[in-house]
Amino acid sequence: MQTDAYKAGLFSALAVRAAFDNGMIAALREHGIDATIGWDPTTVIEARLRKGDTADAIIVTDSAMKNMVDAGWVAARHCLPLVESSIGVAVKRGAPRPDISSVQNFFDALLKSRSVAYSLSGASGIYLQQLLREHGHLEEINRRATPIDKGLVAERLVSGEADIAIQQISELSAVDGIDIVGPFPAEIQQIVSLSVGICSASVDRPVAHDLLKVLTSGYAKTIYERNGLTARW
Repeated sequence: MQTDAYKAGLFSALAVRAAFDNGMIAALREHGIDATIGWDPTTVIEARLRKGDTADAIIVTDSAMKNMVDAGWVAARHCLPLVESSIGVAVKRGAPRPDISSVQNFFDALLKSRSVAYSLSGASGIYLQQLLREHGHLEEINRRATPIDKGLVAERLVSGEADIAIQQISELSAVDGIDIVGPFPAEIQQIVSLSVGICSASVDRPVAHDLLKVLTSGYAKTIYERNGLTARW
């Protein structure tokens, strides 16, 4: 192991947090990179960059990465596709698992729940609100929902505030004490695609390039797929 680690700042969407906790941080250290990571929803990362916060690299949704390239915060030639993540449902460990095998059963499960936890600023929560609005269920679900500004919504299962949590499966996996019921039915699933890019304001471009090499390596692919993600290379 290399003992003299190089510092790197990374802003990252929460979808890859479990992968980092379960191997990727160790892999970066093995390559001499000590990453300081700011975990936030993509929308919050965009807001941070807009107000002048800086990092060496970012991991965000594809659509946000395009906006950041257009804004000049990231150079297109320094962006790479990273992973795909699906949205799923979780309950507290040992609790009865609702039937979400069809679209109708999925909505029935949410309507029968005591409280649904979701993220207001995360890609999964934004999509859930859109989905519920389109099917006429948003107002009823929100009357007893447990929305959070950002973070890991499955923590609200462990605390007892909610009995169903909805977020990207890789984010649900980052919380102990919960059971993942499964992904959304295929007809209403939304795959979230994430990319990694080097920030134009990076203070150490060579280290940022090394960071990208590790994050898109064959070993990284194994870590991602072990944590509910699909590598895009």
